[in-house]
Amino acid sequence: MEMRELIRQAKILALLEEQEAKKRQMEEEMERWKKEQEEKITVIQAEEEEEKEEVEVEEERPLERRRGGGSTSKDAEIAERAQESAVHLESGEDQEVEMTVPEEEREAAGRQIEAERDPVKRRAKEEEQQMAWRYRLSQERVRRLEAAERAKKDLRAAEVRMGKIRAETELATKLDTLIQSVEALLVAQREQMQYERSQDIKINGIRSGFKDFACDMMKHLLTEVHIAINKTREFCTRQASGP
Repeated sequence: MEMRELIRQAKILALLEEQEAKKRQMEEEMERWKKEQEEKITVIQAEEEEEKEEVEVEEERPLERRRGGGSTSKDAEIAERAQESAVHLESGEDQEVEMTVPEEEREAAGRQIEAERDPVKRRAKEEEQQMAWRYRLSQERVRRLEAAERAKKDLRAAEVRMGKIRAETELATKLDTLIQSVEALLVAQREQMQYERSQDIKINGIRSGFKDFACDMMKHLLTEVHIAINKTREFCTRQASGP
């Protein structure tokens, strides 16, 4: 596989790892927020249990004392504490809304609410705006969780692809090494054949030269023998004819 494709896959993997880290951070923030809300709910439930026990104690008292003004004050105190707990729960969401909603949008909404002169309508608009922002916040949380889940799946798919790429790269490297080895063997064999051919040419040349030399020597010897025979024949003829 080309180096460009490997670089692209590496960038995708880095991006997915970054998204996975952001997802873990968001999950940690969500878990922390849930824990805070659970703690607040636990406090409220404990207070309610305490108030319930106090009410039961009041019920065990004589009827005339239970009908006194103390019961009314306790009910008012319970209602006040419940309202304070609800306010604390909402304040946590309001703080998160303030961090999520842009400041310009919050200021614009505040100006529109302040423009309303009727206190009842102004309060209704405030609550409506807060509910709209909280709904947007919940939708944003859902969207982030879904995006984080998709990023997690993409990361797993990318890891699988990278594993295949590594396997293919290793196989390609092995094939390249094998091809290079075969090419080296072919080159060595070719050089060996060329060397043997050159040696054969040299040997053939030596043989051919030796044959030519032998032929020349034989011709020379035959010529000398013929000359010697002719001279001997002439000498014998002169001796036979006499002086």
